[in-house]
Amino acid sequence: MLSSTTTQSVELFLTALGGQNYSPKTLRAYGDDLKQFIERVRQNRVDWDNPKRFSRVDIEDFMSYLAGHNMTGVTRVRKLAALRKFFAFLEVNKIISANPANTVKGARREEKEPGILYKDQYKALLYEASDNVRDYAIIMTFMMG
Repeated sequence: MLSSTTTQSVELFLTALGGQNYSPKTLRAYGDDLKQFIERVRQNRVDWDNPKRFSRVDIEDFMSYLAGHNMTGVTRVRKLAALRKFFAFLEVNKIISANPANTVKGARREEKEPGILYKDQYKALLYEASDNVRDYAIIMTFMMG
């Protein structure tokens, strides 16, 4: 196995993604997600800069930390995807022996209540569109489904 610090591994990972034509926004998002994860692990452990020491527990702790800070399920799933990709990269490049993120389950997405208009809002909307036949027809189409 190769020897590399966590910091070096993140740089290698982001460089490799850049070489695979990932967009700058994706690179920034992955970099930010990994930075946040590493900062969380650094707060809890002294051996945070050794990627061989990462475990499923570290990732689960990070997911719980995000949930405790009111991150949505969608955000947590995205961050977990970044971690999975990072650890897969480390595994393929023989920096770690196994991907600790493989068995971590993603957060469930929150179900939002459908947006509805109350009777007075509906009437006000129709009143505003009453002078324009086209707008009125569009609104009625959406309202009646």
